[in-house]
Amino acid sequence: MSAHYDVGQAVSSGTPTMPTMANECEITDRQIRALQREAAQAGDLDMVAICRTACGDHGIATQTEIQAARVRCAEVISDAEAQS
Repeated sequence: MSAHYDVGQAVSSGTPTMPTMANECEITDRQIRALQREAAQAGDLDMVAICRTACGDHGIATQTEIQAARVRCAEVISDAEAQS
């Protein structure tokens, strides 16, 4: 159920490395929003929900859930960049 995303807009060209689990805080809300738009266009509602959680759009999400969602977004962006 993995979709391919062209995250050219989600990844800033000046970023030397993509975020990992160790540095997921380096992923920006802008990158996550771009991923969210692309996921919505691809019909991947699960990824859209993860992106919303990562940006804190779900008021009931815990800090741990937000952090886990940010890590997942960073992984998807990193995987997409590696495939391009």
